[in-house]
Order: sequence, then C-alpha cells, then structure tokens
Amino acid sequence: MDLSISVSVLPTEYLWRTPVLPVTYVAVTSLHHPLPHTSTMMFADRRFVRVAAHGGHIYPNQALDRRGLLDSVTMWVDSYAAVPLIVESSDLVALLPRHVGEVYAQRHELALHELPWPIDSPPVSVYTRTSERLSPAERWLRRLVLESIETRTECASTRPKP
Repeated sequence: MDLSISVSVLPTEYLWRTPVLPVTYVAVTSLHHPLPHTSTMMFADRRFVRVAAHGGHIYPNQALDRRGLLDSVTMWVDSYAAVPLIVESSDLVALLPRHVGEVYAQRHELALHELPWPIDSPPVSVYTRTSERLSPAERWLRRLVLESIETRTECASTRPKP
C-alpha cells in the first residue's frame, strides 16, 4: 500500500496514521418529508435507508442499533452514491457523514437535520508506510495528499455558508 485515506482505524505497527478530517453525522431527508425539530422522538414512525459499511462508516449503523432503530430500516444500499436519489424521492431517512450530506444537498432536494445524539467516529486519516520505510516517491505522494486536504479544508472553512 502506498497510501490510503480511510475512516477505518487500521493497525498501525507498520503504518503512519495522520488524522486529517473530523467526521460528524447528520440525518438526511427529502425536502418534501422533513423531520421535526431535533429531539429523541424525531425518528418516531420514520423509516431508514441503511448504507453498507464497506468504506468504514460503520458508525451510523451502530447508532441505529444502539437506539433500537434497526427494525425501521426498510432498504439497504451498497453505496452512498445511491442515497440522494432514493431519499429525495421517498420519505426515507439516511444517516450520512455531514460532508457527504452537504454535497448531496447542493445537488438534490434534500434537508440536513442535526441528530439528537452524537455518533462517535474516528477522524478520516491518511495512512502510509512509516516514515523510515517511505521511498522518496511515496514521501512526495504523502506530502501532496496532506497539502491538498489541508488546502481544501481551509477553503471550505472560509467559504460562506448558503
């Protein structure tokens, strides 16, 4: 592995882990089927679409389980890419990383809702071989990726909110 970006916590004996982005989650609904104000009862009588956790985002699924909401899951999808189209055209709710939900809401008729409870998640991290095991090319790639993420993060934090 030359470089990996993941929310999964990988064994780090031979890897150099650099946390780069915190992950927070939101509930996403169609603008036509919004949730009530944030409260512990906001999901009463609502159904969920659940995303497979192939990419490491197991935390929303754990939150549904901890809150006794797994019986409310009526659809499973393999990828986050399907979620905006499904949610936009239904009354289903999805729990997504905030940064994913914000991108989808710019392009689809979706509403983002704060959750009544936190979802614990490690930050997105960049993984490479440990410093002493990096070749010059791998060191360059690591630096390029970290600088790119830093630049995008700085731009996003200075961009005015819509």
